Amino acid sequence: MHPETRSQVGNPALACAAIAFAVVLLAGGAVGQWLAFRLDARAEESARQDAQLLAASLARTLSAQFAKAARLGIPFAELPGVEPFLRESVRNTPGVASLSLLGPDGQAVSSARAEGTASRERDRVELVIPGESGPAGKIVVATAPAALAEASSAAHWLSALAALISAALAGALAYLGPGRNLAHRQQMLLAGLRGSLAAASLDLDHSGDDLDAALEAWVDGERQVAERRSALDALAQELRAVDFDDAMRPAIEQITREVDEALAGGAR
Repeated sequence: MHPETRSQVGNPALACAAIAFAVVLLAGGAVGQWLAFRLDARAEESARQDAQLLAASLARTLSAQFAKAARLGIPFAELPGVEPFLRESVRNTPGVASLSLLGPDGQAVSSARAEGTASRERDRVELVIPGESGPAGKIVVATAPAALAEASSAAHWLSALAALISAALAGALAYLGPGRNLAHRQQMLLAGLRGSLAAASLDLDHSGDDLDAALEAWVDGERQVAERRSALDALAQELRAVDFDDAMRPAIEQITREVDEALAGGAR
């Protein structure tokens, strides 16, 4: 077999390992990322519900507190420390993006916002502040549920790492198992075709694939050639036995030599 033919055959063990690695990495990575996105969606929805509950609880608490001032007839704008109080309420309540206190005319009296939540608001919870003769104002709470679900992004990295490790293990097993078995049988077939392996010493694994069929075909061919060469040698021996004057000896030797050269050329 020519060197360029051998280079085209390649290493089947490495090919098996590469295929197993790629398949497991792609399939496992896709499934892992899908699960991670599903976890993200569930975590976001759960965080959204939690943020709404926290916002509603905060709104009820503040509404009750400001309702006392409304019953006493104190305008919200004249209450001392309202803005720091709102900032502290926002800071101590996770999942809240902003908090606003509105007067009876719907105008903002004071407000506070958590840092970095301007673009992360999701839902709004509004609660009326009761007064003596009607609504005295309103508490408006905007939620930021993403602040409660920051840890879910780690699932993407963990699933990618798990897919990579699984793919590496699958590749190693494919290389050590079917890959090396395939490479061994391929080397036996190449050695037989090059004439450096005797058919009698070949122990077939009988894997039932195309390579096994090729090995069996080569063994059968070698066996037939050996039988016909034995028949040729027997016929030549019989002719020599009746060739008393050696007249047929040159022809017999020429035929035998041509057969040997043909067999040697086929082995190459």
